[in-house]
Amino acid sequence: MYSIERWIKTVNKDYSKLFKVCLTDEVRMKIKAPPGYHWMKQKDGTYKFMKHKGKFVPHKGASLFADFPIQKRHTTDGPKKRS
Repeated sequence: MYSIERWIKTVNKDYSKLFKVCLTDEVRMKIKAPPGYHWMKQKDGTYKFMKHKGKFVPHKGASLFADFPIQKRHTTDGPKKRS
């Protein structure tokens, strides 16, 4: 059981059904770029860091936060072995 589901059930059982729908969908997390850097979103949807001097200036594809999906468990294939 996810810890947030457990927390919801302890706070108010009526909300558990409401939030369970959200938890079964893809959960995402916003990650802030380190100081002096910002995220650049690529055409394929991946992100790269870009260094900036002084204050961040917004421009196309740039953001101080990047939105990543949370993987809830490992795939059934298991970890890939390195050669």
